[in-house]
Amino acid sequence: MSFHYLTDAHFSLSQPAPVFRRLPIKIIRPTDRVFPSGHSTNALPLPSKGYMSLGASIDYTYEMRICGLLRSALLTCGFLLASNLFAAQLIPVSYSMNNGDSHSIKTFHDDTYNGSGNPNLDTSFLSGGLGQLTDGLFGNDNFLDTGCGGGAIVSYCWVGWVNTNPVTITFDFGAVKDITQIDVHGSDWNTDQIQFWDTAVYSFSNDGFTFGNTITRNTVAADHIPVPGDPGHNTAHFINQDVTQSARYVQIQLSPTFNTGGNAGRFIFVDEVQFLGANAIDGQTPEPATVTLLTGGLLAGLYFRRRNG
Repeated sequence: MSFHYLTDAHFSLSQPAPVFRRLPIKIIRPTDRVFPSGHSTNALPLPSKGYMSLGASIDYTYEMRICGLLRSALLTCGFLLASNLFAAQLIPVSYSMNNGDSHSIKTFHDDTYNGSGNPNLDTSFLSGGLGQLTDGLFGNDNFLDTGCGGGAIVSYCWVGWVNTNPVTITFDFGAVKDITQIDVHGSDWNTDQIQFWDTAVYSFSNDGFTFGNTITRNTVAADHIPVPGDPGHNTAHFINQDVTQSARYVQIQLSPTFNTGGNAGRFIFVDEVQFLGANAIDGQTPEPATVTLLTGGLLAGLYFRRRNG
């Protein structure tokens, strides 16, 4: 697109403006005017002295290049912020619970727990640290496998509790977080009295003492997914719960499944608990400046797309 540049200098219609063509950005002043080609070519008065004559065509290649770079930068920032804002994993600073138990010759303790308590002792109360439930390592469908490492009598993947009703795990995020989803990865091997929990109860707190906004989820038939080619056993997988809560602490209580004989499903096995939140990069609620930048980037992208399309 060609523009006619109006300034308080006098230009001949036949006289080019090479300096302006090279540096169009630096010559724009509050008293300048720019009109698209084809508009009136009559001389117009300006607030400043003199008058101007249309006829100096300006090349806006440099401006277009700068606009292109600005558009790319704004779009990139917008998409990066959006990806962190709407789908970030929240990492707790610690969790507390009673340690796991032993099963036959294997122990299903939280062996890597780094807080207070004895991770090598059945049901020892653990607090102030992190361990297997947040290490990103997953056990195999068969709870007896030691695919996460460990030796003949140690399983580093699964933490298991027997006859504990409920299993209570409290997560501390160090500050209030906006939580949108809680995922608990468990074993449903369906043998040796190991099945998914019957009921999961999620509650929330800002002080670590008073918990509320309780959500209860019962395990249903669709949660039990057979191992391909082995219908007698079920796969280990996540059970997901959508939530809309702002809290510093999240407490999860898992109750085992009992049949009329009181035996089936009395073990609960968990190896990972994950949280998602609508948050900025570190899990904090976005500050107004962050939201403003994101919104500006997306609006600018829409503007440039419409302008060029």
